[in-house]
Parts: sequence; C-alpha cells; structure tokens
Amino acid sequence: MKRIRHPFKVATARSTGALPTPTDVYLRRDRAAVVVTLAYRAAPHLRPTADTGYALILTEIANAGHPLFEKILGTGTSAVAVTVARDPGVFIKGPQEIITIDTSRTSRGQPAVHEVAARASADTIIWSDGSITYRLEGDFSQYAAVALASTVR
Repeated sequence: MKRIRHPFKVATARSTGALPTPTDVYLRRDRAAVVVTLAYRAAPHLRPTADTGYALILTEIANAGHPLFEKILGTGTSAVAVTVARDPGVFIKGPQEIITIDTSRTSRGQPAVHEVAARASADTIIWSDGSITYRLEGDFSQYAAVALASTVR
C-alpha cells in the first residue's frame, strides 16, 4: 500500500466533528478497483488497537467487481445484519480472516485466491452504497459502529 497525501476528495463523515483529520491516507489500485484507506490514530471515544495502532480505519473500495472478498469467521466471532443509512451491511465482532478473489489471475482455470490472516484487534462494519463498499474497523459496539458508519458518505 502506498502512503499519499490527501490531494482528492474521498469518503468523510457528514456530521461536523464526527471524525478528526486522518493521521494517514493510503491509496491502492488493483486493476479497475481503487482502494482508499483513512487511518486515525485518535478518534472520539475510541482507543488505538494493539494490532494496528490506529483507533479507527475507514476503507472505501470503488469498482471492485464481484465478489469483492469473502470473510471467514473464527470461533467466538459473530456476524449480525445491520442497516447503515438505509444500506444493507454486516457488523462482525471478533477475529476475522479475509479472502480476496482475483478473477484476472488463474491457476488451472480457477481464480487466484489471496488470504489475509485473522486479526483480533478490532470489530468491523461493512456496507455498500451503490458501487462503493465501505469497511470501518475500530474497538466499538454494534450500535456505535452503525451510528458512526451512518455519518460516512
């Protein structure tokens, strides 16, 4: 992932003061997909997680295609369907493993699969708004995650 300055407009919290200025901004391009990550070392009512050192990580994924990724939930992990500002989403509490599927690269006719190891550092809420998928990670409750996610656009 390449660290960049913030020269363009990306998703931000709608309500004034919901989030401070991000500590770091990252941009990754993977074929047509564009992934922008805003990382916050400090955020209201949240503490940095041991694994990342950030209090909050907001990722916006545009033009990703389908399927974007699959989650594997470990023992003690739960997933609950939620609604974020009228958009469907999921709140995941506990360690998660992510698998991305790259249909442009194949092995023996099958799409390439990339696994990312589970991290127990923070809970996650994921939702889509049209062609944009959002992922918000932090040490928050389901209610707090939905409330904060609802301010993002």
